[in-house]
Amino acid sequence: MDYINIENLDIPMVGLGTFSMHGEELKAVITSAMGMGYCFFDTAYRYGNESEIGDIVKAQQDEIGNAAPVVLSTKYSGLQYRGRKNRLFLDKKSPKRALSTSLHCLCRDNIDLYLLHSPFRGFQKAYEKMLKEKEKGRITVTGVSGYSVDQLKMIKDYCGVYPMIDMIELHPYHSSRALVDFCKENGIKLIARSPFAHGEILPLLSTDKDITSIANEHNKSVPQVVLRWIIQQGVVALPRTKNPSHLQENINVFDFELTSSEMHVIDMKNKDLSFGTVKR
Repeated sequence: MDYINIENLDIPMVGLGTFSMHGEELKAVITSAMGMGYCFFDTAYRYGNESEIGDIVKAQQDEIGNAAPVVLSTKYSGLQYRGRKNRLFLDKKSPKRALSTSLHCLCRDNIDLYLLHSPFRGFQKAYEKMLKEKEKGRITVTGVSGYSVDQLKMIKDYCGVYPMIDMIELHPYHSSRALVDFCKENGIKLIARSPFAHGEILPLLSTDKDITSIANEHNKSVPQVVLRWIIQQGVVALPRTKNPSHLQENINVFDFELTSSEMHVIDMKNKDLSFGTVKR
């Protein structure tokens, strides 16, 4: 496994997304993943599975030992910030209160990565409050998810610093080149969420002669080539799968390297084709 380092935190270059996973299915996936060497798991308040993940990871670490620290990321949403109307009152949770809840659910005293979950009105102020929680030692790395160049600049103007991480849509048909270049120029690390666009681009890529030729050249699958293309840009890949064979395949991408010409071929596949986010 390769890593990027932020604030002395080693973040694995391949992690696992957990959206929509719950119960025995979630337990089976995380248990299998940890056995394969995964040590980075992403969740969010809006996924509704923070408590489950906290319990599963803690149980696995108690059982197999804490040889490799597990990195956890979760997210603070606009729903928490604005509040949800419930009968006669509006239930709001400040970043401080929301973080306390997530810490309890994840069985942690500190959150490795705490991100703003998609832009919402007042996100600059919310990020400023997150920075105050970081100063208290309750967060290691603060960041955002799905923020544009202009929105990153708005945070910098309001808070005096850029977010440390932006979790973005990034795959061969949506290279996000301007955003990637801006983040690299300003020291913002990137995480590619759903690098297969929720599975929608795999049928297209699997019939692309250039992509399949590169995969055959390295005796790898098309998904492995996509993940390698992302990693070689210095971007963390965060695929999501429930399939054990795909779990193993997705983490076995550190024994080969794409050439500069192969990287260029994949770069040229960009269509600015956005698949957005899955409905929540």
